[in-house]
Amino acid sequence: MSAIVITNAKVRTMDPGAPRGEALAVRDGRILAVGRDADVSAVAGPGAEVIDAGGRTVLPGFIDPHNHLLSTPSRWCPSTPATRPWGAPPTWWR
Repeated sequence: MSAIVITNAKVRTMDPGAPRGEALAVRDGRILAVGRDADVSAVAGPGAEVIDAGGRTVLPGFIDPHNHLLSTPSRWCPSTPATRPWGAPPTWWR
């Protein structure tokens, strides 16, 4: 599978050692390189699909599994009504 290169971007890596780049190369769902346009294109090799981000910001993908303290128990505890109004503490809180 050929690589995808996103150029002309404001890439934010969330890595304090290299927080920004202007291009990003991806192959098979894995990041190959982040850096200057020319350097990243060279790493991706010929035949890479190039996407011009037009100066837009590119962020890493987020997987955000989390629970809300006051609403999660209402799904698991039969004594806590699932339809309680937002902001009202669940019955187990009292």
